Amino acid sequence: WPVNCLTCKDRAQIAFIHSGHDRDILMQLSQDADINRYTLRSYSEGAICVLRTPDTGLNPTAETLHQSLVLTPSQLIRDWPPQHFGELLPQHFDIFAELLPEVVLLGCGAQQRFLPPALLEHLARNGIPVELMNTGAACRTYNILAGDGRNIAAALMMI
Repeated sequence: WPVNCLTCKDRAQIAFIHSGHDRDILMQLSQDADINRYTLRSYSEGAICVLRTPDTGLNPTAETLHQSLVLTPSQLIRDWPPQHFGELLPQHFDIFAELLPEVVLLGCGAQQRFLPPALLEHLARNGIPVELMNTGAACRTYNILAGDGRNIAAALMMI
């Protein structure tokens, strides 16, 4: 179908007109102002690829990381200190008290693991809700929840 693009005064709105039938069909599209700037593109053993989309929505860039990270829809924190599940300490979760996510998706590596009771108690005392899963599941869940506009964080350790 031939499509003519007309840009409105507001750069976030674009109108498309389709001609060719007995009348023109007009469809108005509006850019979502709440673009998820950071999503997860892929994961594999020893690597997680993060996709950053600028506020314009154009020309996203991918970055492959090889160390643990924390991701929210608006922020990427590289080199989160614990590189392996056994290295987790209460202070590693202090950042989430500042970010205030609805939930922290903790990607534990290749397998789902369970936190020690003392660490669970620390998280509960500080009001940090955490869901533990393997890193692949955490990546997939992050993209779904971020796509729904949820205020979430993913703390991801390498597989």
